[in-house]
Amino acid sequence: MASDPKLLLLDVPAAGMNPQETMGLMTFIKTLNSQQYTIAVIEHDMKFVMNTCNHVLVLNFGEKICEGSPEEVKGNKKVQEAYFGKGIITGDMKTHHA
Repeated sequence: MASDPKLLLLDVPAAGMNPQETMGLMTFIKTLNSQQYTIAVIEHDMKFVMNTCNHVLVLNFGEKICEGSPEEVKGNKKVQEAYFGKGIITGDMKTHHA
């Protein structure tokens, strides 16, 4: 931060953190973003991503399958299939059929 970067890249910053530490990190990242820092986060914790990021890009085996707001990503069929498998997906209830 001392060099006033144009872009801050964070690779799995919440790894190994307890829930309180993760919440603190989320708040810190939001604060930095509100101060006009651009932050790119690579993260596997979807709760963290969906509650921290205002724009999400989803990769599946190195292929981009979706990009947009957290709400757009959450409702995307390709994203749902990548995380939950193919099957019947209705509302908040997800059922996987083999």
